[in-house]
Amino acid sequence: MHLLFYLALLLSLNIQLAEARWGGNVATGWAASEIDPYRAAAMWSFRSINSITASNWRVFPIWESSIGYWDGQLHERRGGHDQLMAVTTGPLFRWQYEPMSLNKPSCYLELGIGASWLSNTDISGRRLSTHFQFEDKIGLGLRFGAQQQYDVGFRVVHYSNGSIKRPNNGVNMMLLSIGYWL
Repeated sequence: MHLLFYLALLLSLNIQLAEARWGGNVATGWAASEIDPYRAAAMWSFRSINSITASNWRVFPIWESSIGYWDGQLHERRGGHDQLMAVTTGPLFRWQYEPMSLNKPSCYLELGIGASWLSNTDISGRRLSTHFQFEDKIGLGLRFGAQQQYDVGFRVVHYSNGSIKRPNNGVNMMLLSIGYWL
């Protein structure tokens, strides 16, 4: 069902894959319950949505797919796992400043939601209850370089099963990323 939603969203934006710009990033940061997250992502940025502009600000739809590794601590009383793998995919919308010259820095704000599959349903004493999780994210960053090929960003990410099953402890993360766009 979620796949159909994402597909309809992409088609409604009249996105043409041939116009996509490809990129990737790696990220690490901090998370709840002494979890150390590590993440690598591939991203496809499509042409801006021309109807949503203000001055030199434009909205860019991006599709992001990632794989992550969470390194946690064993919980003495609750037991469980001390590590897991997370695979996520979903749309992201980036509101980005477009400078008059490509070689000038460009800042952005981004917001997205993705569908995640986790290899375990608990980590560091946190009970997530389901392998399926939603990944909500909000971030800000800076693109720079002669062709704006470099990207540094900061994100706040929340994983939750949306109360599909209890307990639903969820996991909050703060991630710093570096990326490159082709």
